[in-house]
Amino acid sequence: MSNLYKFKPNRENKGLDIKMVRCDTYSSSFESLYNTYTTYCEEHPNGSWFPEFQRGLVWTQEQKEQLILSMLNGLPIGAFYLNDWWFDEEEKRAKMDHVLFDGQQRFTAILEFLTGEFPITVEGREFYVTDLSFQEWLNIKRYPISIVHSYIEDWNDLIDYYVLINKGGTAHTLEEFQKALDCKEK
Repeated sequence: MSNLYKFKPNRENKGLDIKMVRCDTYSSSFESLYNTYTTYCEEHPNGSWFPEFQRGLVWTQEQKEQLILSMLNGLPIGAFYLNDWWFDEEEKRAKMDHVLFDGQQRFTAILEFLTGEFPITVEGREFYVTDLSFQEWLNIKRYPISIVHSYIEDWNDLIDYYVLINKGGTAHTLEEFQKALDCKEK
């Protein structure tokens, strides 16, 4: 076992010159996030809740379905990142006022499912939102999520933060998924 206290910096070190980001993480629900979205749209009818530096909608139908199935199974679906700052009236676009700068694919997929835009496939059969039980529908609508609120004042700093949180990680290969599936007990 490693000793966490064995390795520590010298008190004389200058350290790194890194800007700390103020973030607060809250437990919430999809419904609450959706209400924030609708409020934003009402207050800024010409604005965009998704900043232009984000990629477009890239999720496949299968990815959207897997998200909804994860929710129906009660699995965590990752945090949604909102920045609370300001809106540029002159340019008519979101700069920092409750912009959802990470979670666009998930937010859009959930919204599309709840508005009947696509079905999920279970055991070869398609199910739309209207095929769910009332409780299943309510569970998705009120699904517990985490929202990370940041308070970044500078547009370029927000872009740097977005890149930082999205650049890491390695996507699983089909072989790695198959390896996991092969470990299932028969």
